[in-house]
Amino acid sequence: SLWELTDRGYQRIDSSVAFPFLSILRIDQFITESETLGLSQALTLLRSWVADVWA
Repeated sequence: SLWELTDRGYQRIDSSVAFPFLSILRIDQFITESETLGLSQALTLLRSWVADVWA
């Protein structure tokens, strides 16, 4: 889960505040890939995904 601190306390959010195009599902996928494939390969896949999103 992603959480944002507001004046009412922490609120659950669906996407990154810093990177709004990055959904919780994609963040979870990146974490899983980094655990199974290693950080270097997971970063390569993430960079490729970001390039496709911004293309």
